[in-house]
Amino acid sequence: MNWTSLVLWLLFGLGIYSFLIVPILMELAVDRKQRRTPEDELRIKKNGFVIKYLYRLNFNDWLDNNNYLDVPENICELYRGIWWGFFAVLGSSVFVLVVMLIYIIMTISTSIFGFVPDIHDKLDGAFHSYQRYGKDNEKKFIAPWKILAPISLLVLIILKGKTILMTMISILTSTIAMYIYIAVLGMVSIVWIFNMMRKQEFWSATKEFIKAKKEKVCLKIILVEIEK
Repeated sequence: MNWTSLVLWLLFGLGIYSFLIVPILMELAVDRKQRRTPEDELRIKKNGFVIKYLYRLNFNDWLDNNNYLDVPENICELYRGIWWGFFAVLGSSVFVLVVMLIYIIMTISTSIFGFVPDIHDKLDGAFHSYQRYGKDNEKKFIAPWKILAPISLLVLIILKGKTILMTMISILTSTIAMYIYIAVLGMVSIVWIFNMMRKQEFWSATKEFIKAKKEKVCLKIILVEIEK
């Protein structure tokens, strides 16, 4: 794949994201029970999934146990906040997954010797023993099988599992498999989008955003708390 094709695919993906995915997320933020106020203002769910996690940096605040919630004041801010917020969620999720993967690898590696990484501020040192008993938290004896079993399993996987693993990876990552994934995902997406488009009121937020862009006046929205 040359640079021209890559750029075209990126532009295509950006267009799908900007003109399809973000509008759908905007619609999901609208209160389904009562979409508009008597003054014809859109009712946006303040405690809904989209605003709490996908709007601007609210997902990062949630990870930090921060009670602050950034909210939009009009339809234009709603669109821009969701547009950037999705990338913030994606970046934060990748970072968390990498940290979790490193922690899992370290835990598996060190647990063979009776230690696990220390993630608590109250404990001293980078690792602490997971085997403790008695009043003085004395360390237990590490049984030989706790060391030999993981090593034996690792040797078995290297000798016998490599061929099976490589075969499975080659099948799952083959060109035909990729076409099947894309076809299934495309069919499901088309059916879902078609069913939503049948509901004329579903696209109320998108219509208001397009209207705001034309008239250069962003419609004010009303934030409501939805009882769960």
